[in-house]
Amino acid sequence: MRTGNEMVCIGDACSSSSQKMFGEPSIKRGDNDGVFALTLPESEYRVEAFVQQGKSLRSLTSGTINLVDQPLRVGPTTADITITVSD
Repeated sequence: MRTGNEMVCIGDACSSSSQKMFGEPSIKRGDNDGVFALTLPESEYRVEAFVQQGKSLRSLTSGTINLVDQPLRVGPTTADITITVSD
């Protein structure tokens, strides 16, 4: 749940409510294994990955799609996103 000061927008609808909006993305965290699930409505999304200082982003992919150059198309058969980082 977010605080009342946070503004969340889905498309052109925004809310500062502490309750989730219909269609708002939800995150389910794993067991400290670096894996989590993000549920998004079907659409196209630009994906960015920010890594810790001293690390380098090696790749950001969904299946064979390079998400550094192409948008993520969320649909019924979207492949997992894999983020590869190196020292």
